[in-house]
Amino acid sequence: MRWQQEAQVPDAEFETWCRTEPGTAESTGLSLRGLPALVTAEILYVLQARTDAEVKSPPVLLRGLVRQLREQRVEQFDDVQVPRNTHLAGMANRMRHMLAAAVSTPELEQIKDVWNMGAFGLGQWRRMDFTPLHQEWMRRACKTWVLDEIPRRYGKNIPNGLSDMILCLRYLSQSLVRSRQDDGADMAALGRSDIETFTQYVAHLAHTGEISAFRRTTVCRFTSRFLREIRDLGLT
Repeated sequence: MRWQQEAQVPDAEFETWCRTEPGTAESTGLSLRGLPALVTAEILYVLQARTDAEVKSPPVLLRGLVRQLREQRVEQFDDVQVPRNTHLAGMANRMRHMLAAAVSTPELEQIKDVWNMGAFGLGQWRRMDFTPLHQEWMRRACKTWVLDEIPRRYGKNIPNGLSDMILCLRYLSQSLVRSRQDDGADMAALGRSDIETFTQYVAHLAHTGEISAFRRTTVCRFTSRFLREIRDLGLT
């Protein structure tokens, strides 16, 4: 009956239909037939991880997700496209995060400019984004500073406190891009005049209302602390 309905569509191919059409739904059963071996393994892993975390996986959503995987004929789970702002999209995103945390290690994350903090045991939904720092030396120094700082902190919001340092340093990075011909890329060429320009830039942002006076103070304090501590770490 399904094929008879599909055959009425122009350019319908029986072979393609066989590869993409889902099987008959059976209560809590889930058919993974027709999926690549890698996608099958990813789904089985995520289901086990969700069960271990005592998270429910409704069969209806799983069937819908598997149907998308089968119809799109993706080679890995991360490539699937699902409608936004739906329960299916929410489940797909959570499964993506679980898979990303499973295949990542702290060593692999350090190579990237956006870290999955789940690899460090600090929450699989948390991210550490170093891309606001335009200078390569600043980005590398900040990564090393974060790695040195993680064991010194405790609590549930460690990524938030560390990310605040990046948000403060971005003003120094912006100031160097605006004021230097080399965009601040040459670390050895930086000096007192660059710090004076930076403090004037932050003061201007506070004066124009782009940041508050309190934020201006915080930015200067955090930047000063960062520069002192990377010297102590031998990163200059």
